[in-house]
Formats: sequence, structure tokens, C-alpha cells
Amino acid sequence: MLRILFLDEKKTVSRLLDVKSIDNNKGISVEYFGSRKFLISYSALKNWDVVIDCNYTNSFHNRIISQSKKSGVFSVLLHDGIFEWKNTFENGSRYNLYSNIPHNLFLYFGTDSQHLYLSCLTGTVCMPYIPNYLIKDSEKIMNNGKFDFLITTANRSYFDDDEFDALVLLLQSVIDYLEASEYSYALRVFDNKLLGELQVNSAVNVIDCNFESSLNNITKGVVTTKSTLQIEAMQYDIPVCELLYRDSPIFNTSGWVLFRGSNFAKTFHGMAAPSKERMFHQRNIVSDHINLDLSKELLDDNVIFNSANTNKWKMKILIKDLLYKLKIKS
Repeated sequence: MLRILFLDEKKTVSRLLDVKSIDNNKGISVEYFGSRKFLISYSALKNWDVVIDCNYTNSFHNRIISQSKKSGVFSVLLHDGIFEWKNTFENGSRYNLYSNIPHNLFLYFGTDSQHLYLSCLTGTVCMPYIPNYLIKDSEKIMNNGKFDFLITTANRSYFDDDEFDALVLLLQSVIDYLEASEYSYALRVFDNKLLGELQVNSAVNVIDCNFESSLNNITKGVVTTKSTLQIEAMQYDIPVCELLYRDSPIFNTSGWVLFRGSNFAKTFHGMAAPSKERMFHQRNIVSDHINLDLSKELLDDNVIFNSANTNKWKMKILIKDLLYKLKIKS
């Protein structure tokens, strides 16, 4: 029996892992929202084999993980989206994300190139996984064809006033072009500050459904800021255009990009009649993120598991058992 304690609530975990499979697995003893157990004492940690954390920025969670390490209890950090430079290093918080991970294992959503980068950056064992919300039962959508393009943004699409101003100018340029063109469009923007600055002529804002459902209304493509939404849209073989308004490095991008000074007509016409080369590029990006092979990570003798209380072989066995029982796609 593998005893797993999730520090986060079940609703949070269900976005990243298939909790139904976990709950129905007779080889797992599981409890959610475990952080509430340690408000007074950390002594109960010894009752668990694995502690899993979904919230790196939670300082209380980090204290629990540090105590887990001292107690010899294996700990895992689950990453909830794509690795993005600006959000990691210049996010306006007091520390860089993932610069000092106390967990034994970091499960991230990303590519082979990001694996090497994150391994060096974090100093811990990193392995790819696919968040549950990105595992699709079908890679087709029922397109109702109400709009040509969807304009959307990440939950956090700017981190300072300069970025906000740059994003507003670019979005407004896109909107102005589309309103003067033969193309129709809809918005999917939850940020009221952005909406307050944008001048739109009664544009529909599709926020009363999930992202997958909003794609059913689109016939030609999606325009978005850097986010996991790009991977979601590309999974459905939809042309995707990334808005460029910052000077930070870009690890992966979609088949099209737009920046101030771009030839908007050329870009949107290209998305409306996409070339096979650009669509192949998008499919390759999706494949890099979704088609994972964890076996080579587990069998690599050069991997060093950062636990002073257990040996490398025991860590490998534990990780294999954990990944199998959590049904992490590989």
C-alpha cells in the first residue's frame, strides 16, 4: 500500500491528476488537503510515504516539505502549466519561481530542452508529466462557425505597467484590424483591467464556458498571449498566433506570431488558409509536450536523487510505483 498525502484540496489536485483513478486504486491510501494537519505539529508526516504539493509559492507548504525531507518522507511538486521565462524570473514577487525547490521530485509540463534547463535551475530531479486537464479524450471539436478568430489571454498576461501598456496597444491593434477586415472575432478575456482599456465595438466575450467549448465557435484560429492555452488549441489542430510584447526568451511558440509592426493582413490570411509547414510545426510542438517517455529518466544511472535518508535504488522503485499508481501518462 502506497500512502499519499496531497497538501492541496481535491479540486486543485483533480485539475492536474485523475483523482477518480487514484481514489479507486486499492494500492493507494490517499488523503487530500493535508496541509491542515500540520497547523500545530509535523509529527503526523511519518504516517505517509509520499507528500505531493501543487503550490510552490505557498510558504506553509514549503515548510511542510522541508520537514518531510528531514523525516525521510518523499515529496513531489506538480507543475500546473508551461514553463515561461517572464513568469519565472520577472514576476514581481520576492523570489524567482523554481530557483530552490526543496522537493525530491519536480514533475513539470514541458519538453526535453526544458528538462535540462529546469534540472540545472532547480538542482532537483525533474521529470515531465501531462496535467490532467490537457489529456483529451478526443482531439476533434464540433465547430459551429460563429466567429473566425478568438482573442484570449493568460490568467496573468502582464507583470508590470510597461507590459500592461504594451499588451493593450498590441491587442487594440489586432482588434482594430479585425473590425476593419472581412473577419469576425470573439474575445475570451477575464481580466477586467484589460477589458476596461480596450475599445471594442460590442464584441462577444466568451467567458461562460470552458476553453474547449469556446473553440467550438471558432473556424479559423486563436490569438493568445503565452500560456498553456496555446498547447490546448494546437491539440485540436487549430492555427494559433502568439502575441509578442516582451523581450524575454521564448522556449516554444505557435505557428504564427504577431507584434507591433507586423503585417496583420498577411498573418491573418495565413491562419485562414494555413500552410502544411506551419501546421506541422504546431503538431511537433504538441508532440514534444504530450508524447512523453519517462522510462529513460528512470533508468539513467546519472540521475541523483536528493534524499540523504534513502538510497538511489529505493528512490527509483518508489518513483516507478508512484507514476504507475497515479497513472501519469508516458
